[in-house]
Amino acid sequence: MALALNKPKLDNLAGDIWKSAERLRGKFKAYEYQSVILPIIVIRRLECVLLA
Repeated sequence: MALALNKPKLDNLAGDIWKSAERLRGKFKAYEYQSVILPIIVIRRLECVLLA
């Protein structure tokens, strides 16, 4: 059974996701977030490569 989302539901879901991202970002401005998330991504990638 496929999940069918109409346009209003999809827009609402996208809005909720963005609101969550804003809360998670916390005190960082949008342009400062890259200095936080990029190292996390690199560390996670290294972890995945080393586990393989």
